[in-house]
Amino acid sequence: MGYYTPDFGGLSGRFVYALGEASDSNASNNAVAMLYLDKGPLTASVAFQRTRTGPAITKASWAQSVLAAGVAYDISVAKLFLQYDGTRTSGVSLSTDTVQLGATIPMLSGKFMLSVVQTSIRAANQPDIRRRDAGIGYLYAFSRRTDAYATSLYDKLSDRGSGFTTAIGLRHKF
Repeated sequence: MGYYTPDFGGLSGRFVYALGEASDSNASNNAVAMLYLDKGPLTASVAFQRTRTGPAITKASWAQSVLAAGVAYDISVAKLFLQYDGTRTSGVSLSTDTVQLGATIPMLSGKFMLSVVQTSIRAANQPDIRRRDAGIGYLYAFSRRTDAYATSLYDKLSDRGSGFTTAIGLRHKF
């Protein structure tokens, strides 16, 4: 069951609660709460989710919590993005933290897209893992539903080496 609040000057909330699948226990209930702001050039959201049943939950764990927050600001010549995602899994001492910075810059009837991201993964009795990525791309819209793109990504995983990927394509949205 869920509830979406009315829009209060660009601010709204969403709340969802999923009943557990066991009739004699609430130990498998899942819940989400989110606040969303869309006011002029500023867009922001923050969400918290607690999951007690699902693919990421094993017998060694009883819950996973996720915090996601993001903000975007349009300064006319570019739209700037900042995002954070963090997970904590109980019982197995596993956590992740991801921070991303990005921008889209309108240019030549399309837009350039730039992004850098870092993810840290920490697990009990294991070395920390860090993944760092940097991407650049260009998106050209032929219409509201069809566009062409070209992207490149540099990916570095802790001490396990790095890679470089390039893609071009045509996308049609149905």
